[in-house]
Amino acid sequence: MVLSWITFYNPAMPVFHFTLHAYRSWHEDDPRGYVQRGEEGVQPPNPKLAAHRDQLAKQSEVRFTKEQMLLLLDGVRTTCERKGWLAYAAAATCTHVHAVISWTEERTADQVQAGLKSGLGFCLSLDRGRRATVGSAGAGHRCVCRIMPTFST
Repeated sequence: MVLSWITFYNPAMPVFHFTLHAYRSWHEDDPRGYVQRGEEGVQPPNPKLAAHRDQLAKQSEVRFTKEQMLLLLDGVRTTCERKGWLAYAAAATCTHVHAVISWTEERTADQVQAGLKSGLGFCLSLDRGRRATVGSAGAGHRCVCRIMPTFST
């Protein structure tokens, strides 16, 4: 299931697409490969590294519920509003969230991603039924899309 919202606006500033994954939802032994911070592109599957990280894992793999996906979508919007960023679109599945964002202040994409990750973690903390954490990385899903109205620009 995919839940999403989108707004159209075309300012003269760069726009970035961020993908944040649920904890342990993308493994290093995935046949499609995996993304490693500091490495260029998609890395080939690595079963040995996947087994090592399985041993180090602090909790089991996270899958977002529909309620958590809604919290994540709202979290993209509210985080961007609080920080003065413009959110163009967001979509969430049980394993990850996508956000298309632009900003005007002197920040790197990594700094914006860290702020987004922190804001989404806070939104998930509002969900009392299940602990879920968001990580960064860069899966096809059977999906049902839902378009939600957004704030005006």
